[in-house]
Amino acid sequence: MQQNLIALVIALFVTAVFFFIYMDLQPTVDYQQAPLFDGNQYLKIYRHFKNPDSNYQVSYPYHSRLLVPWLASLLPFEKPIPAFHAINLVFSLFSITALFLLWKALKINKLLLFVGFFWLIFHWTGMIRLNLFDPVTVDVALYFFQTLLLVIIWYGRYEALLLLGPLATAQKESFIALLIMLTAISLYRKLRYKMDAPELKWIAGALLLSLITKLLINQLFPPLEVERNVFVVILFHLKEVALDPVRLLRWAVGIFVAFGGPLLLFFLNASKNKWQDWFELKLLLFSLLYLFFGIGAGGDILRILFLGFPFIMTLILIRLNQVNGQLIIISMIVSIPLFKFRAVIPDPVREWKVFVEWYPEYASLQMVLAWLVFGLLCLMVLFFSNRYYSKKKI
Repeated sequence: MQQNLIALVIALFVTAVFFFIYMDLQPTVDYQQAPLFDGNQYLKIYRHFKNPDSNYQVSYPYHSRLLVPWLASLLPFEKPIPAFHAINLVFSLFSITALFLLWKALKINKLLLFVGFFWLIFHWTGMIRLNLFDPVTVDVALYFFQTLLLVIIWYGRYEALLLLGPLATAQKESFIALLIMLTAISLYRKLRYKMDAPELKWIAGALLLSLITKLLINQLFPPLEVERNVFVVILFHLKEVALDPVRLLRWAVGIFVAFGGPLLLFFLNASKNKWQDWFELKLLLFSLLYLFFGIGAGGDILRILFLGFPFIMTLILIRLNQVNGQLIIISMIVSIPLFKFRAVIPDPVREWKVFVEWYPEYASLQMVLAWLVFGLLCLMVLFFSNRYYSKKKI
């Protein structure tokens, strides 16, 4: 118990230290010069709560993401950026704590705990660096709420969803999709296997409360334009893929850039154990949902994919828990270029051509193909390493 507490304190300390280090190193985007960034919409929400008499003129779908801008508006800062920095730091520490408790409960070994936290803290599009470059965001809180969902599922405390569901929905509406999937899984278990599903009433209740929350927010804080149907939005993005199949390549490369060597090693070992555990199956379905979001929910493929970190990385860590430690280390070594340790995220106003090359969804085809080749080389290294080490113990 004492060792776990010490490990958690170290993880929180490292998170806070590198948050402030990167705050000094990483320039912040100038929102006035970059009007297409989502932060401009969240700034409107923030200013509305700072001055409630002002008109609410926020575009869809950002209009309903009230929680984080409202919390930022309560802080005693004269400018919004420091307020969002503070909120992001708090939710970063909350996320680390929740993930630590979850991964310890799942008996993830120490090496993989290090891999998971290192990835989240230091990956350039992870919880800290990207959200210091683009701090007016609601994304950091999502890591915390999604991890809480997994904690609730693991411990079977589904009644807590009655509070988490509406709260997380006020942070970002995508949480409703997770509740819908969770409801469907419980119904399937009940109907297909004739299993008791006492959790179903709590999940359904949380889903209903979350939908009511979304409707109330839409009524009290309507979007600037007519609200679009979410299915129409998804179909639009899928149509874009059909018209430009190269987007599928960009999506696949984005998955590699987001999760690198550990994900490749996961695929090489995924079939060694059957998917019999319901918790793992839920993780798998949540992960697949976020992979789908990456191509069907918006143009920011890499950012959206990484937001599935609590599901995707937890699934990876569970499946790699019995894999030889040498393989884990190799998977991290081959992933080092993905972290971009020696670079800061470029200023999109002054260095647009350099900025877009960081993102598979916007980069030149040559850069995307270079990432693809690098990913295939990593896969080859891990494939032959896996064959060599697979019979050895950790």
